[in-house]
Amino acid sequence: MKKILTADIGGTNSRFAYFQLQTDGILSLAETLWLNTRDARSFLQLLEQLGASEFTLSPSLCDVAVFAIAGPVENGVFSDPPNIAWQIDLSNALENYDLLGRWRDNYRTGLKVDASGKLFGKHDFKDVVGFKDAVLAEKDVFAKAFIKHLLSYGLGRELTLADRIAVDEIAKASEEGNYKMRDVIKNIVIHPVFTQRSKK
Repeated sequence: MKKILTADIGGTNSRFAYFQLQTDGILSLAETLWLNTRDARSFLQLLEQLGASEFTLSPSLCDVAVFAIAGPVENGVFSDPPNIAWQIDLSNALENYDLLGRWRDNYRTGLKVDASGKLFGKHDFKDVVGFKDAVLAEKDVFAKAFIKHLLSYGLGRELTLADRIAVDEIAKASEEGNYKMRDVIKNIVIHPVFTQRSKK
């Protein structure tokens, strides 16, 4: 019997289902569960909440996992849903981590994990350490994406096209300090896009 975990990850709710595929080909629904997406601060935490619930199929024990995302999916492994405060990244760079974030060198089948890949179409990496180096090689791109999501979280809403100017200005101000976290946070909270919102 194969254990299949499916999920519809929405901006408000995430709907999980546990299907069982019998050896004779019969597929049956065993269980469903709804979780509040906004209660989780990351995709990993959402899966941790699922694992801590009464849902009988732990994400780490499923044979197959299928996810539907309320947003565009890039290369079948990455999504930045417009109505969710965090991204979903199932790229090979993190292949050494299972669904609960635990390190693994081999799949449950015994095959060795292949965590190699290419970032931005030009940075080859063989493992998660190489992936980190590839991200640092494009730190301006990474920093701007991080600022975008942190600002969205701070404002409590999606960013609009008009907010791009604010993101660029915050990134430029933070670049002098090499994008230190305290500088990024400071530059966000003193920017008019944030202070004007706080006065409302």
